[in-house]
Amino acid sequence: ATLLGSVGDSAATDRRLSSLTKVLYTFRADSAAAPLAADKGLFVVTLPGNRQGWYAVTSQLTGSSEDRHVIPGGNALTSPVQESLGLPRPVYQRLLTINGITAKVYTLWTWNVDTPLFPAMCNVPSWPFDASVTQGIPRGPAFIRSHALGGAFTQGFQTSGDPTEWVVALDDYSLNGDIATWWFGYHPNYDLTANGNPVPTSGTVIDYTNRRALHTIRWARATFDFDTTRVYAFGFSLGGTYSLQLAFLHPELISAAMASTGKADYSFQSEPVTNAGYNPSGQYRPIVNRLWGTVATNLPSSLGLPMYTLMNDDSLAARTEQRGAVFMANISGRHDETVGWAEKMGFFESMRVHRQGHVEYWDNRDHSGFIYPGGMAPNLDLRWLFRFRSNLSWPAFSNCSADDVPGDGTVASGDTLGTINGTMDWDPAVSDSATRWAVTLRTRSIPTLWGTRPAPESLTVDVTPRRLQRFLVATGVPYRYEVRRMSDNALVQQGLTVPDGDAVLTIPGVKVYAKGSRITVFPSTLAGVTPDMDARLRPHVALSRNPVQSKASLTVEWPAQGDAVVEVIDLQGRRVRTEFQGLASGITEHTFRTAGLAPGVYLVHARQGKVSSTRRVTVLD
Repeated sequence: ATLLGSVGDSAATDRRLSSLTKVLYTFRADSAAAPLAADKGLFVVTLPGNRQGWYAVTSQLTGSSEDRHVIPGGNALTSPVQESLGLPRPVYQRLLTINGITAKVYTLWTWNVDTPLFPAMCNVPSWPFDASVTQGIPRGPAFIRSHALGGAFTQGFQTSGDPTEWVVALDDYSLNGDIATWWFGYHPNYDLTANGNPVPTSGTVIDYTNRRALHTIRWARATFDFDTTRVYAFGFSLGGTYSLQLAFLHPELISAAMASTGKADYSFQSEPVTNAGYNPSGQYRPIVNRLWGTVATNLPSSLGLPMYTLMNDDSLAARTEQRGAVFMANISGRHDETVGWAEKMGFFESMRVHRQGHVEYWDNRDHSGFIYPGGMAPNLDLRWLFRFRSNLSWPAFSNCSADDVPGDGTVASGDTLGTINGTMDWDPAVSDSATRWAVTLRTRSIPTLWGTRPAPESLTVDVTPRRLQRFLVATGVPYRYEVRRMSDNALVQQGLTVPDGDAVLTIPGVKVYAKGSRITVFPSTLAGVTPDMDARLRPHVALSRNPVQSKASLTVEWPAQGDAVVEVIDLQGRRVRTEFQGLASGITEHTFRTAGLAPGVYLVHARQGKVSSTRRVTVLD
């Protein structure tokens, strides 16, 4: 016989929900069945494949040896059951009403071993996780709601307040003093029930929690009648952190994301305030060390990247430049000593350099807003996200001339109330066809707690078409553009622009007026140039930070297996260093060091066979 697992007493009790509501709830083993009695046990088996199964249940009192007697028809089956492999399905449990909002509660029992259909979603068998679904109108918009540290899925029954919305509220918890698993996962040796877990120094950190969340999101998309082109992610604090992770890594599942006071970089340990939560002496650093190991060790993750490279949104902005992340709206606090303010400087810069679609707001708030008010709070309007659809293109902005100054990460520098790209607006009805891409842009006023900052009469901004549906962008060929002022249809700009090595097209310095500007981009075929249809078969080069001071993580995603070389070239075309040479496939990771390089601009050139790609990098002192 094979031991599948063990349970303690009262295994039929939903301990998580009961502790949250102070009401005793037990599980339903099947959605059509009644809740189990409180004195019953429950163990849910996930199958490794199609099979016939015999089962026996044994008991063991505390301090006694296990009773291994097998009695057919008693504690064991008399004949086998025929079992079939399938995806685990969350089981409906009950309706639950909180603050006047009613949601359906479902429970997913996870398993600790990979199966042919899905990976392990916990490191112990039969561990239950609840989620809720708040029903909106048919084909209405939906939110994926992840809660803050110490919160629960029961706090996410409502999100934007729009009566048409659906909400899928996820849960992350542990039964130890660490409270949760930071919406990612943990080392396989981590004990969800014990305090004082050791800090792992070897092995791979598994994204158990992320796998379960993704499984639940995909199940909800396939099960409920909401509009899957209008699915948005939102959360506060740790929940906002996970919303940004979804935006970078899973644009196929969500259309846009909003986060408030989320953490951008778990590898950052240099906040000017020494007791900041994730500094070496902070209260949260020991917890993530127990879950993931230390920043210095930087253990590998189950997603293929080192743990603290993966949990660094600066790095993710670089790595996802080619395909683009979904649009992100983010609110940060300059007095936020929990997740930090200085860490945002690298995030803001990486989003700008890599042409990701985003809008940033910041004010003097602390993490909870108890000490310093959140002056930009009126911009936390989740209904604003409804303009985004997964089948609709939108413009990403960078280098906006009306941007405020965040400073150097200390509260004594920069603007106390600020935005990046917040003064930009556009008509969501973007024209995206094989013959042109066009959008109407306008400047935007900024609401604050102390009144509205008026929209600029005019500004300039770089515009990058993102989430293209039909308009083809290819490397190495020019694209023609024109900008017309909406008030009089006057042609105010025109020119040619060339996509970068990742086939990302940017129109620089577009003039935008309060009454509107219409920018139109024409494909190169209209100019008599044939696009390079193999553009996406080139190597993809990404840097975790750019500009680079001291060092940065350099990754290359290769289109095939074969001999490859990565070189550093100066602007005179001279090779100054070879970073890598040899057989390469998949994703390779290297450390780009600035030692020996004079400050300035260089090109990182990756070549495999007849295809190559180049990434511009700025080296600082």
